[in-house]
Amino acid sequence: MSYQPHVAELLAGVAEVVGPADNCQYSLYTLSSLNRWIVDLRNPDIVHWNNGIHDAGHNPGFLSDDQLHFSETGQKACARAVTDHVSSSPWANPTQSLP
Repeated sequence: MSYQPHVAELLAGVAEVVGPADNCQYSLYTLSSLNRWIVDLRNPDIVHWNNGIHDAGHNPGFLSDDQLHFSETGQKACARAVTDHVSSSPWANPTQSLP
């Protein structure tokens, strides 16, 4: 979201960069919103999302095993859902959340 204009500028003339108006937040929010976003964004060819810091609870210095498991599980669920909607390979780039 905050870096989308920069990516659009870098890919100008190569690809159209679009994104949802709202923040993708944590992986379960992304997962629950994905069907709507795919339609709203006209069935994109490539999907990039980044939920890692939200899944980690904004406390990278105090990550618990439960938070890491939640983030990993949520990211995998998003990847499966994206694969159901997008013809090309999805690109997932979660924030690194390992201590």
